[in-house]
Amino acid sequence: MSGAGENNFKWTYGIRVIANQINRAKWRNTLTYRFHPRFTAGVEYNPLAQKVSPIANLVAMTETHQRPALILGTSSDRIGTPSGSRSMQLSARA
Repeated sequence: MSGAGENNFKWTYGIRVIANQINRAKWRNTLTYRFHPRFTAGVEYNPLAQKVSPIANLVAMTETHQRPALILGTSSDRIGTPSGSRSMQLSARA
């Protein structure tokens, strides 16, 4: 999910470059499509590791005055994890 507020764009391209990391963590590109205001899915490309992986985020519950939002997601392995791992996220944001 890209920031707060209304997003009228269906496609989102993102890039992350971090110095002094292992090759698979230095440079990451993502391309996601918003299928629904609460669901995005796409691909993550790590050119230095020559790897393409699926990514997705789902807002399971939106934020209210009484509870935080509940967001589920998956992406490739994170910085410093063993190669080949998947990252699964569950976050609650107030």
